[in-house]
Amino acid sequence: LESAYYLTRKLEIEQEVDSIEQQLLSVDVKESAEELRKSSLQVLKQAIAKQYGSGRRTLFTRQDIKPRTETFLKEYPIVLSTTYSAKSCISKDFVFDYMIMDEASQVDIKTGALALSCAANVVIVGDDMQLPNVVSSEEEKALNAIRTTYNVDDRYNAVTHSFLRSCTEILKDVPTTLLREHYRCHPKIIQFCNQRFYGGELLPMTIDKGEEDVLQVIQTVKGNHAREHFNQREIDVIVQEVMPLCAGKGSVGIITPYRTQAEAINRVLGKDIASTVHKYQGRECDTIIMSMVDNLPTSFSDDKNLLNVAISRAKSQLYIVTSGNEMAQDTNLAQLISYVKYNNFAVKNSKIHSVFDLLYQQYTTERLAYQSEHIMVSDYMSENLVYNLIVKVLEELSWKNLAVVCHYPLAKIISDWSLLSNQENDFAKNSLTHIDFLIYNSLTKQPLMAIEVDGWLYHKDKVVQQSRDRLKDQILTKYSLIPYRISTTDTITAESLKEVFVSL
Repeated sequence: LESAYYLTRKLEIEQEVDSIEQQLLSVDVKESAEELRKSSLQVLKQAIAKQYGSGRRTLFTRQDIKPRTETFLKEYPIVLSTTYSAKSCISKDFVFDYMIMDEASQVDIKTGALALSCAANVVIVGDDMQLPNVVSSEEEKALNAIRTTYNVDDRYNAVTHSFLRSCTEILKDVPTTLLREHYRCHPKIIQFCNQRFYGGELLPMTIDKGEEDVLQVIQTVKGNHAREHFNQREIDVIVQEVMPLCAGKGSVGIITPYRTQAEAINRVLGKDIASTVHKYQGRECDTIIMSMVDNLPTSFSDDKNLLNVAISRAKSQLYIVTSGNEMAQDTNLAQLISYVKYNNFAVKNSKIHSVFDLLYQQYTTERLAYQSEHIMVSDYMSENLVYNLIVKVLEELSWKNLAVVCHYPLAKIISDWSLLSNQENDFAKNSLTHIDFLIYNSLTKQPLMAIEVDGWLYHKDKVVQQSRDRLKDQILTKYSLIPYRISTTDTITAESLKEVFVSL
């Protein structure tokens, strides 16, 4: 009996499907959509003609708006405003029939509630999977104090809740509509967000034409390349390896979790192309490059809202530049990389290496082997790496007659002390003041270049050290010596040094 039921039900469903398919075949969808568009436009034009077709329109000054709110709104029934000024832009006694609040996930509870007070009905539009409003540390302290003092319900917690999230938790019985259709991203791009963050509820409306490399991951060589919220190696990868791939592929945007990284990228590229994920919300580009910065995913850079916004800015192509370090597989970033692999898109290792890579703990074995095979001229491994690289390059450029000496006293290159100020004189005569590496002509003994190796942590944001660096550079310049500074975050190779020395 059960088998007969399912067989009968299967036939009924198949017949129903056939019937629907036949109906669809008889309908010209494009023609129907065009008819609907024309009819809707005609209705709109008739309404506008009825409202404004006779007589002259009333003119208003800015001062007229509040005292003559009702008259003003008869002429201009739609008002665009921020949530901050929605209440103050019209008469305080006037109530709108409807208010549509867009991007409600970025609205804080205070201003959202204030905006509600000037409308009889409200439509709240937003995506709780996108970035919420930013709460400053000062605001957080004040709001937490208020919540503790007055025992505020967690649903009204303005530190953890956006206006949208608060409304969804409090107003559970109001009608809710999910805007499922997604029109921006290539299906392969948005499908990760759909499955990972939206439970498969989105319907991608774009067409997958089988394009190659819609998604691509480029991993830097292993190492702790990130310094606070800055990663020079990822910038090098973007400039040298990714940007050339973007030529002729429409608009290009670079997104990163951190402002420091975005500003550094813009300085290197010489244009305002990079921004934080927060500032990119609401924008889009044909091609998006994501610079993840961190050596390993953190609670901030791996936040689902942040990644959802970053990924969904890309219309046609998405490049993810990230660390090659081993990461926990339950992170959102690791899942994104796995998704790229699963869909047979490229996950590449960057070809950019630096002599300083050996400084990282991931290369302990290689570093110990290096120390046993090379000359150690300094207590600092960074200087030893640079010294041996210089020696190697100079051997290849033997025709240039260049040589190197390590830790050369600055005072020994000065012949005319009258060129120096009192401060420069005292600095140069200090027995501890030296040039890390002096490049000179081996035939004439003429000094040509002073190479300084700057440890990133020791030289960054240290006013005294930066002042000494500037003072040394001033002195070197006065004696026609080229100061060449190398940060331990820089990508230094035999090829890059060779280019420098050939120019001498």
